[in-house]
Amino acid sequence: MRYLPIMVQSAFSFLYGSFHPEELVEAVRKRGGAGVAMCDHNGLYGMVRLRRAAKTARLYALCGARLSILGGGSLVLYPQNESGHASLCRLITRAQLENPRGKPALHPEWLAQAEHLAGMIPGRDLLTQGIFWLATLKAFFRGPLFMGLGGAEISPAERDQLRIWAEQAGTPALAAPEIVALDQAGHKVHRDLTGIAQAIHHWPVEPLPPGAGVLLDDAQMARHFTPAEIKATWRITELCPWQLPLGRRYLPSYPLPPGKSVDQELASRCMRALARRQKGVDSAHAGRLLKELKAISGFGFSDYFLLVGDIVDYARGRGIRCTVRGSAAGSIVTWLLCGGVDPVEHDLLFERFLNDGRHEPPDVDLDFDSLRRDEVFKWLMQRFLGRSAMVATVPTFRARSAVRELFISQGGDRERAGDLTDFIPYHAKAARLPGLLQKTPELAGHPLNRHPRLLADAAAISGLPRQLSVHLGGVAIGPLHDLVPIERTAQDLYVVQLDKDDVEDLGLVKMDLLGLRMHAALDQAAGFIKDSGHDVDLDRLPLDDPAVYELMCDTDTVGLFQVESPGQRGLLGRLQPRNFADLMVEISLFRPGPMRADMITPYLARRRGEEPPSYPHPILEPVLKETLGVVVFQEQVLRIAHHLAGLSYGEADGLRRAMSHKRAPEVMYAMRDKFVDSCLNRGVDAGDALLIWDIVSSFASYGFPKAHAAAFAHIAYQSAWLRVHYPLEFFLGLLNAGHVGSYPARTLLNEARRQGISILPPDLNRSQVWYSPQNGAIRVGLAAIRGIGSKSAAKIIAARKSGGPFHSPLDLRRRGAINLNQFRALDQAGLLAGLGPGEASSDHGLEEESARAVSGTPLHRSHGDGPSPGRDAPLAQKPGLFERPRAA
Repeated sequence: MRYLPIMVQSAFSFLYGSFHPEELVEAVRKRGGAGVAMCDHNGLYGMVRLRRAAKTARLYALCGARLSILGGGSLVLYPQNESGHASLCRLITRAQLENPRGKPALHPEWLAQAEHLAGMIPGRDLLTQGIFWLATLKAFFRGPLFMGLGGAEISPAERDQLRIWAEQAGTPALAAPEIVALDQAGHKVHRDLTGIAQAIHHWPVEPLPPGAGVLLDDAQMARHFTPAEIKATWRITELCPWQLPLGRRYLPSYPLPPGKSVDQELASRCMRALARRQKGVDSAHAGRLLKELKAISGFGFSDYFLLVGDIVDYARGRGIRCTVRGSAAGSIVTWLLCGGVDPVEHDLLFERFLNDGRHEPPDVDLDFDSLRRDEVFKWLMQRFLGRSAMVATVPTFRARSAVRELFISQGGDRERAGDLTDFIPYHAKAARLPGLLQKTPELAGHPLNRHPRLLADAAAISGLPRQLSVHLGGVAIGPLHDLVPIERTAQDLYVVQLDKDDVEDLGLVKMDLLGLRMHAALDQAAGFIKDSGHDVDLDRLPLDDPAVYELMCDTDTVGLFQVESPGQRGLLGRLQPRNFADLMVEISLFRPGPMRADMITPYLARRRGEEPPSYPHPILEPVLKETLGVVVFQEQVLRIAHHLAGLSYGEADGLRRAMSHKRAPEVMYAMRDKFVDSCLNRGVDAGDALLIWDIVSSFASYGFPKAHAAAFAHIAYQSAWLRVHYPLEFFLGLLNAGHVGSYPARTLLNEARRQGISILPPDLNRSQVWYSPQNGAIRVGLAAIRGIGSKSAAKIIAARKSGGPFHSPLDLRRRGAINLNQFRALDQAGLLAGLGPGEASSDHGLEEESARAVSGTPLHRSHGDGPSPGRDAPLAQKPGLFERPRAA
């Protein structure tokens, strides 16, 4: 390619471009090109992916943006250096935040503040706006400015007109055909995407005409442009030699008084915490702590751990339940800062979390009470004001969304679109739809089989980005405004224009603040226990209560964290856990990988004594003794490579990750040879070394981190302990925390009833918003009635508190602040029958309804002619009548 593509819009120009940045780089490389410049609409969403792919392919890659101008038209801006990139990020952020959401626009006068940027005016926009618009832009923009001559998207006469205007304005012209597709098939995708943008989102966007928008070869370029205009495209590389750096670190700096170091502060906090946990600090804990502190200091991560500690302290100070999950739970430092399971007592490996082979910042994932996590978000963003924002996620087209939105954009009925997507699995890929329709029994005869064109179109857009969304709990911290643009979400949150992987590659710190509904349930249960005059510290429970393990052996675990599904209950019954170590193994074994690898059968056979423990080599007995010779945990893979082959933990972790990601065969062969050679040097037979390699390499992609298993087993134990000792409060916590686990509210109510707890029906004068205790029973709340909702229930209860009990349906209508539909819902649930002689009709106007209530005319006859049950008769629940609280 003798030209540089400089007007390229990828799939990150949402619903416009038809290819990923990685595909663009590969296409340019195959054509012999030396580089590419990408300019997506109003964002830098694909900049990290473009740079990463170009770095691998050894191509020049420049990422700018095509910014909409207030009043019409657009301007492409490219950074000349790092300061220019920061300036571009700030301009995009301002355009996003200072305009209505979804309508970013750049005010022309803002261009006067732009620094170290090169600009290009899209010729098609100039034809629409007129020559005076060019003068306006030149009046504000001080950097180098070019006229981008369009390709097949404009006519030869229009191209000549642009050349004349460029010469009159003294603006150099260069060849800049718009590129939205890599080939003609991609142009069809471009048209389909713009059709979705018009029909679904009502965007004022038009597709490029046939023959336009495709990556051109040199001969095609020569038909539209002069040699000088083609050569001028390389002028961009001279003006903008800078390329986005990856792999830097932008760690937060923890504020401390002068003279005190972050290493000293972290060590001091940890030592105080250890002294509080142990009356006499033993050598095992002290030695482990010193080792970890030395490693953390060497990596330069002390600031990060102090920040994690502050986040947890903030949550605890406000009574927000919080735990750490993942491999970070294997660190004594995170245990002392965040709580959880003692990593020394349970032999958790710090090197799975941090080792000399990991170059990225640590990743401490925190779980918070899902109903109160937003409080932590707000505090963190206030503390790092201007330096923190949510991490993005980029939803892509899958089978259901692709079929539905294409069908509507092609003129189909919305209701019919729902019929076409019924029974299609939510995570199915559109590209696999034809085979799925043929091979899946429940999809036999599906109406999609009669739409081959729709299936083909859906397959073509499969995996392309649909929009920018918000990660469930990721927060980016650092000098954001200089590195990445920020925009606003529908929930009025600030979000960076990169997903979690791109944020990490850019070098920003990412904190995962996750919401766990079981924490909400545990907190609610603890609150009910406290209301009854007792106080329970769930984080200080001894982990050896026989009644807890008896409950699990009996598989009576509905409602318990992680162990309530039918499959989990089946494994509990076979494994019969008797201690916390057994519970960690059970949680680790019940995963797709161990089940596919048939690791459960040999473990259970050895546990039951049906066969003796077996070890691939005697040297591995200390590593595999706890799991009877079966490799269960990822940490065991690291220990095998370390103890058997003599690899460092960093090398061992690199080996594990390579195995997990199934690297290229030649890479795996080289790693195998290194592993075997290391084993031979330590006196291990070659045959044994190869056997161990096969065992480890086949397991690595299936393993579960022991630290993560310990964190989840701890929560499972806490939930089981509550169910054993405080069953009423436990079920109340589950019911009031939202959809916590696998079962709906009616199943939990039935389970509570099976435990001897009475379930009382909702009552207008006794129920609370959701579920509440009443004389050892569970009273169903008003918001649990379908059609009422928590806000209306709260209004009814507020009226009851201020004005006393309701005496009649009319009294309820006057004071309850509910509408007619809600009034009918209460009647259908049977709540009006006990309010007095009058029942207002749901079939007439409100005035007649009130008159009927006073006169005592019955409302419905569908309840039967027999007597109504007593107000507090135990509830025989109607399926689907009651709803569960919605977790925030």
